[in-house]
Amino acid sequence: MVTHASAAPSSNESLVYHLPSPSPLISKTHDNDDDDHDHVDDDDKPDIDELSSDDIEPFTQSICIGKMTKYLLFGLAVLIGQIAISVSLKRYGIIDKDFNELVTERVVPRLQNGLLESIPQQFNESLYWIRSFDQTFPLMTGTGTMMMMTTTATRIRPGFQLAQKGAQAKYPIIMIPGFVTSGLEVWQGKECAKPYFRQRLWGGVGMVQQWFTNRHCAMEHMGLDLMTGKDPENIRIRPASGFESADYFAGNYWVWSKLLMNLADIGYDGNMMSMESYDWRLSFPMLEERDGYLTKLKFRIEAFVNYSGNKVVIASHSMGGLLVNYFFAWVVTPKEQGGGGGGKDWVHNHIHSYINVAGAHLGVPKSASSLLSGEMSDTVAKGPLGGLIEQFLGRKVRKDLWTTWGSLWSLLPKGGARLWNVGADLKRLDSQSEESIDGDDQEDYMIFLTDEETIISNQDTSDRVIPVADNSVDSTVGKAIQEFSSRKLHTLDDVTGFLKKWGGGWGPKIASARWHSFDPTEKHSPATWHDVTRTPLPHAPNMKIYCLYGVGIDTERAYFYKRNTGDGGTENQSESRTPLDPPFILDSSVEDPTNKVIHGVRYADGDGSVPLLSLGYMCADGWRRKETKLNPSMSKIVTREYEHKPELVFDDPMRGGPYSGEHVDIMGNLDMMEDFLKVVSDFEEDTLDDRVVSDIFDIADRIARHPNGGLSHRRRRFHFW
Repeated sequence: MVTHASAAPSSNESLVYHLPSPSPLISKTHDNDDDDHDHVDDDDKPDIDELSSDDIEPFTQSICIGKMTKYLLFGLAVLIGQIAISVSLKRYGIIDKDFNELVTERVVPRLQNGLLESIPQQFNESLYWIRSFDQTFPLMTGTGTMMMMTTTATRIRPGFQLAQKGAQAKYPIIMIPGFVTSGLEVWQGKECAKPYFRQRLWGGVGMVQQWFTNRHCAMEHMGLDLMTGKDPENIRIRPASGFESADYFAGNYWVWSKLLMNLADIGYDGNMMSMESYDWRLSFPMLEERDGYLTKLKFRIEAFVNYSGNKVVIASHSMGGLLVNYFFAWVVTPKEQGGGGGGKDWVHNHIHSYINVAGAHLGVPKSASSLLSGEMSDTVAKGPLGGLIEQFLGRKVRKDLWTTWGSLWSLLPKGGARLWNVGADLKRLDSQSEESIDGDDQEDYMIFLTDEETIISNQDTSDRVIPVADNSVDSTVGKAIQEFSSRKLHTLDDVTGFLKKWGGGWGPKIASARWHSFDPTEKHSPATWHDVTRTPLPHAPNMKIYCLYGVGIDTERAYFYKRNTGDGGTENQSESRTPLDPPFILDSSVEDPTNKVIHGVRYADGDGSVPLLSLGYMCADGWRRKETKLNPSMSKIVTREYEHKPELVFDDPMRGGPYSGEHVDIMGNLDMMEDFLKVVSDFEEDTLDDRVVSDIFDIADRIARHPNGGLSHRRRRFHFW
């Protein structure tokens, strides 16, 4: 049964800041209240005359925030102006060092030394941010007279509310974090990194210091060996461990912390759940080869089952969902065929439910643009700011670094042109009619090459050859560039094919290109396990799969590119494998807001990072239809969508609020956390049916109706599945 989401409940995990009304000093958290959630009754509202000066003072302080914000914005504008001026003066030879270099040489070291001296050796960053907020806003987080402002942080947590109704910890939980949101530590490094032994190179308060003081050192240590996919010589970067590896990313930017706190409300602790962080740079095969990650994950799950007597709930976020699917394929495959040797029924015997939050099942288009030119919507900026970004971390440098990360290859979109080329999730361009979706010639593309002029059309221009000057490169790489340049319109299959042949300029022999197959005709192997459209779910008839994700945010989906003519963003060209590296760059001059094309990026619905097609298609169609043979035991699939409803939260102003559907904010979405807790506690789990607010089912239907769309119904026979 598909139902539409009701209005969000009134409870809020933090104090929501709205413009105050003239009289009652009550924070209004939501327009529509549900009886099931705690709220402040009218009898609890204070009498204004009874408020003391101590009670009023916090509100006086809050009014000052507006002025402080203006001053901060003004200061930021002045800072950007200084940076832009200094860059220009250096460019014309008037000064030797720009603003960024002066700050790096003189200011940052002093700040770094002072900060390091003030941090205790046994510093717990996660607990620091929790305690510091309690000390900064004691009246707003604790009980007492100011509780009249809103319900306390404890009372409004879904975990507290469910615990009052009788929910208790039941199934052990294995948590798999996503891409870039968990910490990486230095265990061995070059001379420049030796002072940071066992400190965070990625994630944590020290990360910004290291990247600003010596970004070249940080870049060298974050990269992997192109040909092996492992650590470069004399460098060992390893994932942080435990809950602290992914509860907060840096500072008070939370990821899993809110969910952990709610799980604790119903009785969970370290004996009943585990955060299985990993080196998110590595390809999935290398996680097992270098770190034995999959083997250790298998043992951890088996230990939980033996210890508790219950099956495990495995929960993932973002790219972690792809890793879970890969693990399922690995664990049931015989060891002699590269698997874990668990046998056909291993998942059925050990996994109760699989919860994927914001799962990128079909990958993300931004991984393609990142590997193609080191660009995505986050890096596109015009004017002085764009120049500053390119000067600090140019597109070639980004592309070279990201090419070494096997994980980005695992994140490349999956399903090929049959899913992505139909364009069922895209707004029709002006030259395309809505009714033509059933036509043989109706297609959309992943990459549009504009070549000096703006093209927003699907008109065939394949006969127009764009000049190529890359004659000095390796023949395979040169031919790949020549072939890609010869057409303007490129499907997903064209893009992945080019990336494998080009290999970032190093050719098809790099490790990541060898370990990932995108050819639908290739034989089933570990190289195909990253692709859920080719690798079926394991035999687990009693396992339930919950797809929980946000919608309602424009998310990058396709790109307009042009040939790189050397007009910026190509630093270190003398070291490049091609005269112009990267050979293609985003054409940020393409603008068509009506059709959701901004700065050369075309947008569709999603959660801001993962488009709806990737978030929901497998959950709405691919795993539900028997014809696809991708869910052979027909495990139950439940899709729960959360419409993005941003709110300004006083104590967390940089995030989207308690009902945000944004890719990371969803981890603190009150509705999502409530659904999550119901699954792991087996409390009212049977009430969780499909909750759909997007048009994902219509999108799946349009793909199925397209003559070239839908998952092919190839005969799938895996005797060990």
